Amino acid sequence: MKRTGLLLLSIIALVSAMISPAYADGTPDEQWIAAQPADLLTTAYLGFLADGIGAAPNSGDTYLLGQDADGTTVGTSNVLANHWCKAVSDPECAKVKYFQYSATLGFCSSTVTTDCITSVEAVDASGKALAVNKVKSLSGTKYLPFTGYPEKGIPNGGAAEIVDIPGAPHSGGTQYLIDVHNDGAFMNGSDKSLSKSFNAQIFGIKLGPAPAGADKAYQTTAVFPGQKLGDMPKGGDIVNSACVIFSAADKSCALAYAMPLDVTFKINIKTSIYIMGWFHGRISNASTSFNLDQSGTARVSTISFGGNPVVVPTYSAWAKSADLPAAIAAFNAKNPKRVSGGLIYGSKNKSATATTPGSEFAGGITFEDAMSIQTRAKEYDQISIDQLNTWISSFGDKAAASPTRWIYQSMDSSVINSPILGTGGQTTSTQQPQQGMPQGGPSGMPQGGPQGGSTPPTLDKSTECYIKSGGEFSGVVSTNATQYVSGPPTFDVTNQSLDYKVAAPHYLANGNEFQGTYNLQISDTLARCLYGFTDAPVSATVSVVAVDGTSKVATTSIRASDGFLRLSATGFTFSSPTIRVKLSQPTATSASTSASTSASTSTSATTKTPSATTSATKSPAKTISCVKGKTVKKITGTNPKCPTGYAIKK
Repeated sequence: MKRTGLLLLSIIALVSAMISPAYADGTPDEQWIAAQPADLLTTAYLGFLADGIGAAPNSGDTYLLGQDADGTTVGTSNVLANHWCKAVSDPECAKVKYFQYSATLGFCSSTVTTDCITSVEAVDASGKALAVNKVKSLSGTKYLPFTGYPEKGIPNGGAAEIVDIPGAPHSGGTQYLIDVHNDGAFMNGSDKSLSKSFNAQIFGIKLGPAPAGADKAYQTTAVFPGQKLGDMPKGGDIVNSACVIFSAADKSCALAYAMPLDVTFKINIKTSIYIMGWFHGRISNASTSFNLDQSGTARVSTISFGGNPVVVPTYSAWAKSADLPAAIAAFNAKNPKRVSGGLIYGSKNKSATATTPGSEFAGGITFEDAMSIQTRAKEYDQISIDQLNTWISSFGDKAAASPTRWIYQSMDSSVINSPILGTGGQTTSTQQPQQGMPQGGPSGMPQGGPQGGSTPPTLDKSTECYIKSGGEFSGVVSTNATQYVSGPPTFDVTNQSLDYKVAAPHYLANGNEFQGTYNLQISDTLARCLYGFTDAPVSATVSVVAVDGTSKVATTSIRASDGFLRLSATGFTFSSPTIRVKLSQPTATSASTSASTSASTSTSATTKTPSATTSATKSPAKTISCVKGKTVKKITGTNPKCPTGYAIKK
């Protein structure tokens, strides 16, 4: 992306912006902390941070919060009391109407056989399996372990795990933190809990002492003025630390280091959590499997998440509120909720001279009264993409840091019943409890908030397609872009294509041009349903389109096997390109001459010709669901048949 240097420097000088630099002293980018203006407690500033992890939870945190309220409408009913519960059946919490939980999953054991990590694997570039040794559990600051309720889909709340992988050294050693996390909600009397988000993360770490104030970063049960059902109670200081986890119990800090990009990591779990079948994340060469067992009293899934770490640029900037560029001011006016969330610093009406940045979080200071605010791109949606591009256009196209990430996340539950088909771009995610679920998923969360016994809402086409595909693993999309949209690519009716938008700074923190990656794995069943294709072979083309409509240089590949279509695009540049995947059904004549291929070509920066095309063989792999009682098995092959004793699921 071209920039006018003199004009850009003039703008920066005019608004006294502070662009956060990368570390120059050898500190890993994984330990980067956004720099702050020295006078942000006494002078009004607005900051922006896009660190590429979205709303991923604080690693190691575990709690079950029960709330009494004057109603049952999330976001509207007033909270009367907060309770930290040891279980849904905890005597103190037995009459609580609404629960929300954050559960960290530990390793399975003789006493914990579900909602746990069964194993962690690592494979080097040569394909050699590496030894993975368990070291210890590490709890977060908010560590309030609780007993789950598998029949309702609520997992046990435990601690994160540390493993040692001698064959995969990083600059800080050979230890890795494994953080598998689920956030959800449950209305007493509902059939099932609502899993709002699921995250699996890996960090290369080294343990050190906990930072000062770590023991105070703890949330209380006090009800704050205006607290609504679903709001977390406030309390505890904000500790500005580079720790992935700082544990008050262990008085230790897990500092992150750059992970080797050529090592493939895999996490295997067994869980009763109702995880959505669509995943997104920060990995390359993603490999995911999903098997469901409904033979017992609880619905149990065995899931594997695999892939390589990727470098994801972090963007950060500060500007004086009185001198905000017009584009940022206009964005804020249009999207006020994106400014009313984040960290607050200082007070306009109270003395802030004796406080430190961030500590006001515990002092009851409102956003309206805050002296300075740092907003953060938490959502994976088009608005966050627009927000990042607005700041980039004002303050430069260079990343503040370039850390490595390994993250898998489930699609936010609120997206599943939103339209994916249309012309208006990808659907947005709201981080609020879902306003209704289709059959086969958690129920009891109607319009206006969770309440038991409601009738499922009218389903849109995309949700019907998820149900037809089995309601299980539908696919995964992954990219190293700073911002993207978490849901499946949108079906553009005009272009008859799947469009996927991403955004990132054009340059890394070291000044090198940032090269983008994009990988899509989508089930054959879901793709055919979304596009209305028959069982005949399907062809696909992949292209990367710039904002001005021209095709960008990229290397693309396409492969159809095992009931999934796998697409990738790599080597393209930013700031905000669109990855366009066009699927079509060739005629019988052309299909008969097509061979199963894995294509890899480069496109011209000016041509609009599709960059790669492939079609499935005459007898493509198909996936069927077979049922025996409550057990469901998926069988894939060119002519799949159910095992003896199983019947095909209609």
